[in-house]
Amino acid sequence: MRALFVSCWLIMFGFWQSAIVSAAGLAQHDLDRVGNELVVSYEIVSNINDAAICQKIIGDNACYSGEISLIFPASLPNNDWLIYFGSRRTIFQDSSNDFDIKHVSGDVHTISFVGDKIVAGKAYVIPFTGKGYINAELQVLPNYFIAPTSQSLSARIIKSTEPKIDPETKLASLPFVKPFKTINQVNRSSVDYSPLATPEFLYKYHERINAFTKSAIIDENRTVPKVSHASFTSKRVVVVSALSVSEKDLENSELSVAFSMLEKKGVVLSTADKSKAIKLSLKLDKKADINAEAYAINIGLKSIDISAKTNAGLFYGLYTLSQLIDDNLGLSVGKVSDVPRYSFRGVQLDVSRNFHSKAFMLKLLDQMALLKLNKFHLHLADDEGWRLEIPGLPELTNVGAYRCYDPSEQKCLSPQLASGPSIDTDVNGYLSVDDYIDVIQYAAARHIDVIPALDMPGHSRAAVKAMEARYKFYMAEKLPEKANEYLLTEQEDKSIYRSIQHYTDNTLNPCIPSTYRFVDKVLSEIIDMHQRAGVPLKRYHIGADETAGAWRDSPACNRLVKDNKNIHDMKELTGHFIEQIAQKVSAKGIVPAVWGDGLDHANKDNLPDNMQVNVWGLLPDQIHNQTHNFVNLGFDTILSVPDVLYFDFPYQADPNEQGNPWGSRSVDTFKVFQFMPDNLPAHAEIWPDLMGNQYSTKEKVTLNKGHYITGIQAQLWTETTRTSDVAGYMYFPRLIAFAERAWHKPEWEVPYISGRAYSPTSQQFSEKMKQQQLQDWAQFSHTLVNKVLPNLVRDDMFFRLPVPGAKIEGNTLYANSMYEDLYIEYRLLTGKKIGEWKVYKNPVQLKEYNQIELRSRLEGLSRTGRVVTIDRGEHKNAASN
Repeated sequence: MRALFVSCWLIMFGFWQSAIVSAAGLAQHDLDRVGNELVVSYEIVSNINDAAICQKIIGDNACYSGEISLIFPASLPNNDWLIYFGSRRTIFQDSSNDFDIKHVSGDVHTISFVGDKIVAGKAYVIPFTGKGYINAELQVLPNYFIAPTSQSLSARIIKSTEPKIDPETKLASLPFVKPFKTINQVNRSSVDYSPLATPEFLYKYHERINAFTKSAIIDENRTVPKVSHASFTSKRVVVVSALSVSEKDLENSELSVAFSMLEKKGVVLSTADKSKAIKLSLKLDKKADINAEAYAINIGLKSIDISAKTNAGLFYGLYTLSQLIDDNLGLSVGKVSDVPRYSFRGVQLDVSRNFHSKAFMLKLLDQMALLKLNKFHLHLADDEGWRLEIPGLPELTNVGAYRCYDPSEQKCLSPQLASGPSIDTDVNGYLSVDDYIDVIQYAAARHIDVIPALDMPGHSRAAVKAMEARYKFYMAEKLPEKANEYLLTEQEDKSIYRSIQHYTDNTLNPCIPSTYRFVDKVLSEIIDMHQRAGVPLKRYHIGADETAGAWRDSPACNRLVKDNKNIHDMKELTGHFIEQIAQKVSAKGIVPAVWGDGLDHANKDNLPDNMQVNVWGLLPDQIHNQTHNFVNLGFDTILSVPDVLYFDFPYQADPNEQGNPWGSRSVDTFKVFQFMPDNLPAHAEIWPDLMGNQYSTKEKVTLNKGHYITGIQAQLWTETTRTSDVAGYMYFPRLIAFAERAWHKPEWEVPYISGRAYSPTSQQFSEKMKQQQLQDWAQFSHTLVNKVLPNLVRDDMFFRLPVPGAKIEGNTLYANSMYEDLYIEYRLLTGKKIGEWKVYKNPVQLKEYNQIELRSRLEGLSRTGRVVTIDRGEHKNAASN
């Protein structure tokens, strides 16, 4: 009895104590419960709003409206907590009496309670207005969290806002985001005329681009990328025993990866002289008058000869040989001569916004080698993260490589891009010195140059905040000289500015000596890493982004403008910085690289003779003029145009697709295949502008005779790419078509003619060229599905399977795919009954159904593509329209 009394007393004491804590303020269990049970829903009401209202609210003609709904599991104290969430399109106003939304920095926003008392179970709706548009589910950022205003408690992720992975497609979804269904939700503005990728639209599209797939004579010797010249006989040779290779060749470290690729195909390599072995001879002629990466292959019945000027050429020849050998170890007798279209065939990976591991980088480098891509532009530092260890500056990675909930930003950066409150997430991290050396060496073994990129002077928030943390540490240690040694900002600078990503503190100061000490330190350490790797640094990307309005009130910058006769205005400071850093880089024997808009600020007379410039403007904005100017000035000009080379854009105009369509509503594999890099103006004939409107081009700057671009580069910016699977999805299969254009120039491209104007009616892309293009696509897509995608499966690289097209005529279902050799599966939904998945082989006669679901599948791959639905009611409406 006494024991029962004590137990009851302890229980009552617990309730009483809890009540006291609750009355006194927020307790950890309150945050835990909200994290586990708070129900959040997010809805975009419209991207199409009255321009006058938008102008009044946000000072811009374009705005979107939406609602956030919150259902709390219990009441909370009013002022002891905040809900943090991300929105890349800044929210400027809310219309709630109970809650207040505020923008903090970058994409980070907070929700605070300003009402009387939270009622458990009540749905609180917060209407809001933001700048621009959000027209797809995965543009919404997940991972909301609740945080205490007191640092004695821990923040908690709100589970209802976490991404969910579909077990069949392995793709992420955001269940808290309500579906986008209306035109006002899926269009970006009232002048967005881009057609949506409905099943009916895709059916017609696939039908058009695959016009020759069924009649095409399949060339089983087709490779990706396509070789320059090839002739094969009907004779076949089978590698029954082994390929006999000289010991000297087999021990050549520059060819070891290519030999490994042959072994992956099942080929046995032997230095023994076996009677049945086919002899593989490699000939290196360093004096040959051919391209450094060119090669030739001669396949006979008893021998295979590969010749080239360099080991890189032999390497690519061996890779082509591995593609020519089929699964039965047979190949056709014949000859191949091949030469790359461009010397610069680049892939950019942004690991700053969201970190991607060394393991993923190595997998990507493997695929780059298979596709004969040779430049790896590694974007290591930006506003949201610094991802490379720099000896002597541990704060760069101790602070700058992590995002978490720490308002002081002394242990991590603010939780941008839905990183959540915890340091322990996959989007955080960095490459150690040893990791980076591993990446350099791994790339070099595949004849790929790593180009480190650390963006400056804008896009530098991670570095700025890390050096501020260093400053505070050494000031506390009473070491002011050490504190100021690498400080990137000026204490007396009161300039007010806002970057395009909504930061007010992300730009280093180009007028103080410590900035240049910092750059020297970082560059010297990177050069040392390359030397330790035995792979000299060849190119270094400065970035050269600016932030309008920065330094306006900087005393140091005002003094510099006053005292330096070569600087006449604050606007020239970006150019001054670029010139200084470019000269520093060049003086070390390294090619400096910048983005095109940064180079516009610089004086060419103050720049090194040899520079790389990445051109990234839009084609409808006449970016060909800037491109031609850079080429004519003698820069290594690399096309990085977003319209087709930004792989963070969606594949399709579909609200269920991943990507941010700021420069193009869609970039699919066929569009990349269509790209004509040597004739930028000509795309006005075949592509609309970013809102689906036709446009025309006119050359103000023509290409000088004998001047050409140096190469092309595919970009993956990773603001919404949080996992390696998503990164793989965004790269592949688009990167395969990119490699085709980087290595091979097809006969169907419209030749560049100086001064020619283009429009949708100019008809320079002739019917003959169009047919040649589609015939080439038929061969490419067959090779893609049957040879290249299986390599991705083998190497565990995630990639996108296309959404099927479909239409219903009468009671018959017709379906097709972007790639004819993929399987299509369908199932019928009738009332509450869900049918079994069946393989689509021929048109299907339908009886009773409400909806039809379709998806793609690749043989040998366990997962499927994203499911699309045709609704009977919607189909009837579409038919009547």
